[in-house]
Amino acid sequence: MWFRKVEESLDGNGDALMQEVPVLSSGKLKLGPGTLYRTLAELLAMGWIEESAAEQDDPRRRAYRLGRRGRVAPRQEMTRLSTLVAAARERKVIGMEDS
Repeated sequence: MWFRKVEESLDGNGDALMQEVPVLSSGKLKLGPGTLYRTLAELLAMGWIEESAAEQDDPRRRAYRLGRRGRVAPRQEMTRLSTLVAAARERKVIGMEDS
């Protein structure tokens, strides 16, 4: 699932994550350093990610991994979206070709 790819990608530093985001989003999303580090700070504050040990070759480089909330939230969101899609199909708002 996609969040496993995110989790694998997140198990590293901000530079690695910045390079991986365009790959995971098929080139639709690119993060600059300001956006990335502001977002990482917000995700840390929300408990979605945790800081892991700093890299040995450069202690200024922080490494991150998904926190408990960061593993639970994508699953909850997938369930919520699946419920919405099923309701829209049931009401014939969308068909199979629209998803």
